[in-house]
Amino acid sequence: MWMKNTPLGLDMLFVSGAGELVAIEQAEPFSEQRLGAGRDVRYVLEIAAGEAERYALTIGDRLQLFASC
Repeated sequence: MWMKNTPLGLDMLFVSGAGELVAIEQAEPFSEQRLGAGRDVRYVLEIAAGEAERYALTIGDRLQLFASC
């Protein structure tokens, strides 16, 4: 993933199919640097820059995902 045309910073949360947080990347606005988890993941959740730290998210945390219809 990259941020080439994205004007705001994001925290990217890379999540396995089991809901485990496997990587957190801080994405800079307009950056062409490729970001990834270094392994296969099922989901990437993008949140505002700094929110991962604000909520004290760490690798190994479990996220529960809900689908709405």
